[in-house]
Amino acid sequence: MRRLLVLGGGTAGTMIVNKLRRRLPAREWDITVVDRDDEHRYQPGYQVDGRTCRPAEA
Repeated sequence: MRRLLVLGGGTAGTMIVNKLRRRLPAREWDITVVDRDDEHRYQPGYQVDGRTCRPAEA
């Protein structure tokens, strides 16, 4: 089995792993992501503020 190590689990790291997972045969490749944090937060979501939020319609 081949192994691929991705350093960095930010936006770029998770995007490339998702693309490679679809293209590389799972039986042949083991992909590991190493990051200093235990979880990834999608930062563009932080740009949403109260002025752009609307109440859910019933």
